[in-house]
Amino acid sequence: NGLPTLINTNTIEKSILIYKDNKGRILIIDIIVNNSTFRIIHIYANSCEKERKELFNKLGRWINTRTIIIEDFNTVLSKSDVSINNVYKNDISRTTLYDLMNKYKLLDVW
Repeated sequence: NGLPTLINTNTIEKSILIYKDNKGRILIIDIIVNNSTFRIIHIYANSCEKERKELFNKLGRWINTRTIIIEDFNTVLSKSDVSINNVYKNDISRTTLYDLMNKYKLLDVW
């Protein structure tokens, strides 16, 4: 398990490891570009709804106004996300994720 993250050293002045878990599910780094710091949170959420909900509840402590979340939430957010490989069903983690998105004004760009 792990979250590979590649950084172009020609663009980024510095990268700082903020947090990583021992399961390879979350990696948080700060990068400095043109004297500005940005936080990248890279997530690979568990397929277990309860564990996803716990992860989503913990994320808020690391989010700031310059946060980019790169993710596989393993959550179908809306019926338009449904494909051959997934279905829209009751998911206890979905509400927690929506709450996180609303609280921190996060936009799902997909």
